[in-house]
Amino acid sequence: VFEVPSVMLILRLLCFLLSVVGVLGWHEEAIVLMNLFNATNGPLWNNNAGWGNFSSNAPCFWALIRCNPTTQYVIRILMTNNNMIGTLPALHFRKFTYSTFLYRDNRLF
Repeated sequence: VFEVPSVMLILRLLCFLLSVVGVLGWHEEAIVLMNLFNATNGPLWNNNAGWGNFSSNAPCFWALIRCNPTTQYVIRILMTNNNMIGTLPALHFRKFTYSTFLYRDNRLF
Protein backbone atom coordinates (compact mmCIF):
# COMPACT_ATOMS: atom_id res chain seq x y z
CA VAL A 1 0.00 0.00 0.00
CA PHE A 2 1.45 3.32 -1.06
CA GLU A 3 0.77 6.33 1.15
CA VAL A 4 1.42 9.02 -1.44
CA PRO A 5 -0.25 11.85 0.53
CA SER A 6 1.85 11.11 3.61
CA VAL A 7 5.06 10.98 1.56
CA MET A 8 4.19 14.30 -0.03
CA LEU A 9 3.42 15.83 3.35
CA ILE A 10 6.71 14.61 4.78
CA LEU A 11 8.67 15.95 1.82
CA ARG A 12 6.95 19.33 1.99
CA LEU A 13 7.70 19.58 5.70
CA LEU A 14 11.28 18.50 5.09
CA CYS A 15 11.74 21.08 2.34
CA PHE A 16 10.32 23.80 4.55
CA LEU A 17 12.54 22.90 7.50
CA LEU A 18 15.60 22.66 5.32
CA SER A 19 14.96 26.02 3.71
CA VAL A 20 14.79 27.63 7.13
CA VAL A 21 18.04 26.33 8.60
CA GLY A 22 20.67 27.04 5.96
CA VAL A 23 23.25 25.17 3.92
CA LEU A 24 25.69 22.28 4.23
CA GLY A 25 28.99 21.91 2.43
CA TRP A 26 29.19 19.54 -0.53
CA HIS A 27 30.64 16.70 1.57
CA GLU A 28 27.60 16.73 3.85
CA GLU A 29 25.25 17.07 0.88
CA ALA A 30 26.88 14.01 -0.69
CA ILE A 31 26.38 11.96 2.49
CA VAL A 32 22.71 12.94 2.71
CA LEU A 33 22.18 12.09 -0.96
CA MET A 34 23.94 8.74 -0.55
CA ASN A 35 21.53 7.94 2.30
CA LEU A 36 18.72 8.50 -0.21
CA PHE A 37 20.55 6.33 -2.79
CA ASN A 38 21.07 3.47 -0.35
CA ALA A 39 17.51 3.54 1.02
CA THR A 40 15.79 3.56 -2.39
CA ASN A 41 17.56 0.85 -4.39
CA GLY A 42 20.12 3.24 -5.94
CA PRO A 43 22.17 0.56 -7.74
CA LEU A 44 19.07 -0.33 -9.78
CA TRP A 45 17.90 3.22 -10.54
CA ASN A 46 17.31 3.95 -14.21
CA ASN A 47 19.98 6.66 -14.01
CA ASN A 48 22.57 6.56 -11.23
CA ALA A 49 25.63 7.77 -13.17
CA GLY A 50 28.26 9.29 -10.92
CA TRP A 51 26.50 8.53 -7.65
CA GLY A 52 29.03 7.61 -4.97
CA ASN A 53 31.86 9.54 -6.61
CA PHE A 54 33.19 11.80 -3.86
CA SER A 55 35.49 13.98 -5.96
CA SER A 56 35.46 17.76 -5.58
CA ASN A 57 31.89 19.13 -5.71
CA ALA A 58 30.76 15.56 -6.28
CA PRO A 59 26.94 15.87 -6.15
CA CYS A 60 27.01 18.50 -8.90
CA PHE A 61 28.29 15.83 -11.28
CA TRP A 62 25.85 13.11 -10.27
CA ALA A 63 22.95 12.18 -12.55
CA LEU A 64 19.67 13.94 -11.80
CA ILE A 65 21.26 16.51 -9.47
CA ARG A 66 21.41 20.17 -10.40
CA CYS A 67 23.58 22.70 -8.59
CA ASN A 68 23.74 26.45 -8.41
CA PRO A 69 26.59 27.32 -10.82
CA THR A 70 27.93 30.00 -8.48
CA THR A 71 27.71 28.33 -5.06
CA GLN A 72 27.89 24.67 -6.20
CA TYR A 73 25.15 23.78 -3.71
CA VAL A 74 22.45 21.32 -4.74
CA ILE A 75 19.30 23.12 -5.84
CA ARG A 76 17.34 20.39 -7.64
CA ILE A 77 16.92 16.65 -7.17
CA LEU A 78 15.12 15.28 -10.24
CA MET A 79 14.19 11.65 -9.55
CA THR A 80 10.94 11.31 -11.54
CA ASN A 81 10.47 7.79 -12.96
CA ASN A 82 13.90 6.61 -11.82
CA ASN A 83 12.96 3.17 -10.41
CA MET A 84 13.34 4.33 -6.81
CA ILE A 85 12.01 1.56 -4.58
CA GLY A 86 11.82 1.66 -0.82
CA THR A 87 11.23 4.00 2.05
CA LEU A 88 12.55 7.52 2.06
CA PRO A 89 15.17 7.63 4.81
CA ALA A 90 14.87 9.64 7.98
CA LEU A 91 17.63 12.00 6.94
CA HIS A 92 19.53 13.24 9.96
CA PHE A 93 21.14 16.53 9.14
CA ARG A 94 20.78 20.12 10.21
CA LYS A 95 21.19 22.13 7.04
CA PHE A 96 20.53 21.41 3.39
CA THR A 97 19.03 23.68 0.80
CA TYR A 98 17.32 22.86 -2.46
CA SER A 99 14.29 24.22 -4.21
CA THR A 100 12.98 21.13 -6.00
CA PHE A 101 12.73 17.43 -5.24
CA LEU A 102 10.78 15.58 -7.94
CA TYR A 103 10.12 11.94 -7.14
CA ARG A 104 6.81 10.91 -8.75
CA ASP A 105 6.40 7.65 -10.68
CA ASN A 106 8.62 5.68 -8.30
CA ARG A 107 7.67 3.04 -5.73
CA LEU A 108 8.23 4.88 -2.47
CA PHE A 109 6.43 4.17 0.76
